Amino acid sequence: MGDGPFYLHYKPIHLCYFEIPKTIKQFYLTRNVLLDNGKNPTTGVATIAKKEIAPGTIIDKGIGSFFVRGEVVELEGNETMVPIGLMEQVHIKRKLEPGQMVTFDDVEVPESMALKAWNETMAARAIITARF
Repeated sequence: MGDGPFYLHYKPIHLCYFEIPKTIKQFYLTRNVLLDNGKNPTTGVATIAKKEIAPGTIIDKGIGSFFVRGEVVELEGNETMVPIGLMEQVHIKRKLEPGQMVTFDDVEVPESMALKAWNETMAARAIITARF
């Protein structure tokens, strides 16, 4: 890799193992749960357009693509957002602008076990939320 101390990565990558020590330190110091959405999730990872996306575009995969990125959002008020984990072989139905949150009205998501699980989770969440 060379003499360093600086290196340039030519591939767009996320080196998550650099985050592990920070996460362990944060837990050690605060003893707070860092991520637990539980049985009644309150947050999700929404799909956000990175650039203008034309209708008819097929997005092979959301995670790691040049078209979209993920952003943590509160589920309340964002019930129609498409989780980035469901963005596989998705057909874009209408023009998306950079920074726009992708909703189920914007795309056709193929049937899958993941989509079924998402729909069941959101339906259960609606029932639980309505009780309180």
